[in-house]
Amino acid sequence: PGEATATLRSVALNFVTPVARTVLGEVMPSRLDSIGAKQTLSYFLRSTFEAGSRGFDEILIEAPDGLDMTLRQVNVSVTGREAVSYTPGSEGFEVVVDESDSIWVRLPEAIKTTSGSSLVEVEFEATIFGYNTFFIASAGHSEFANSWQRVDDGDANGITDSETTVVLALEPGDLLGDLEIGASFTPNGDGINDQLEVAFSLMRVGTSAPVTVDVYDLRGRLVSQISDELIPAGRHVVTWGGEDESGKTVPPGIYLMRIDLDIDAKSKKNTSVHRLVHVVY
Repeated sequence: PGEATATLRSVALNFVTPVARTVLGEVMPSRLDSIGAKQTLSYFLRSTFEAGSRGFDEILIEAPDGLDMTLRQVNVSVTGREAVSYTPGSEGFEVVVDESDSIWVRLPEAIKTTSGSSLVEVEFEATIFGYNTFFIASAGHSEFANSWQRVDDGDANGITDSETTVVLALEPGDLLGDLEIGASFTPNGDGINDQLEVAFSLMRVGTSAPVTVDVYDLRGRLVSQISDELIPAGRHVVTWGGEDESGKTVPPGIYLMRIDLDIDAKSKKNTSVHRLVHVVY
């Protein structure tokens, strides 16, 4: 029998009135000396309009998952108008979405002017984990469905010439860091402190990387492998209930918790971190 082939019979295009003639975006700072800690960033949008432009009252900024984005405030400056700032809770200002990987805000009134331009600064906090982090923004009008207009990279703030919506980490550094682990726990089944929570950051990896979390006794013998999986850059948490590889509760004592990143590490730092763990009853 012959092979089945797909045939394209028609293409339908929907054209909508743009919210602005141009919308340029720029993120600042675009270069970071250190990563893995919460920092304040600003996304600038500079817009020009035509008589037929709808204007916009909504801004959506999207980023990779795990950045822990939190909105601080939005500053709006329009030619011929008094500058105004909004924070969560300001009258008429709505935070539609404020999640780890996106911020979506709705302004009290639409921005539009034909006698100049508008500049909007969305100030937020985020934790950057990778060498390069892309922020994608769109502007829309809440009264019109499917009105989102993509923001183009460009000179938005008029001060610096980065003209980019990508944040870059300047220097190589640790891949594993910010290890947080309890010093001791009591896995005796009483519901109190029965599990050990281990938190760590994976940084400066472009894609998911293989990470293992193992527990050893002080003789160097493997007691339990808690995790062995591909994980993306970001903050991660694993737990250990005090069981060995056979599922039995380990005896009280001191153990070594070790986190290993399996990656070509010739020019990297910290592909393995470890801490002592005390199991008590």
